[in-house]
Amino acid sequence: MQQIESLLLPDARTINVVRHDKFIGGTKAIVLPQILSNMANGKPVHFTYATPSWGYAQHALAVSCKRIGCTAHVFFPKRKEPSLPSQLAEQAGAIMHPIKPGYLSTVQARQRQWQEANPDSIALPFGFAMPELSEALTSFAKTIKPQPTPSARIWLAAGSGTLWQSLAKAWPNNRFGVVQVGREVKHKPQAGDLLFKAPESFERIAKVPPPFESAANYDAKVWQFVLQHAASGDYFWNVAG
Repeated sequence: MQQIESLLLPDARTINVVRHDKFIGGTKAIVLPQILSNMANGKPVHFTYATPSWGYAQHALAVSCKRIGCTAHVFFPKRKEPSLPSQLAEQAGAIMHPIKPGYLSTVQARQRQWQEANPDSIALPFGFAMPELSEALTSFAKTIKPQPTPSARIWLAAGSGTLWQSLAKAWPNNRFGVVQVGREVKHKPQAGDLLFKAPESFERIAKVPPPFESAANYDAKVWQFVLQHAASGDYFWNVAG
């Protein structure tokens, strides 16, 4: 499946879009199954993850666990109607644990309590911020074609900052355009990087979505900044759709 598509904007700029909306579970679901399989070591392990309502990592985890014969347990804020990522995670086979009140700190505390009662399970950190995942994403980025030229800026959304950090290692000569979605990102920009904050709150959908499938509460919020600031030949990493 072709990963990169060139999109011609009305003003004649060309944006290269990494179309991981076409992969079930998005970017992290491409590399996560092998990592989880190594952690499971041949056993039908139960993996746990605490997430905000609109975090797309929950879907990536559910898809990855299904592929390797393990079980995903997703702890998420209880709502009248589950968010789209939570619905997708459940459809992919995750066992869902709705938590009220839905503060992330409370959701994470309930995950830890369940973990203590089920010591054979494995807890995964927010955003899967693990060295193994970062290294896998860095290696994977080096395989996509065409590779960005040194002059291209890479645009992406940042939640945990894991993908940003990984791509910066893969392409150290490139500069990044990063849109913070949700909490403050710990990874710090380098000289020449652009860092913005999405004007929409985390649970609000993008006001200016791109003309292709994109996670409405996440990647899609980058597009307004691409339209304003991107140069022809830049890349936009679309994690999920």
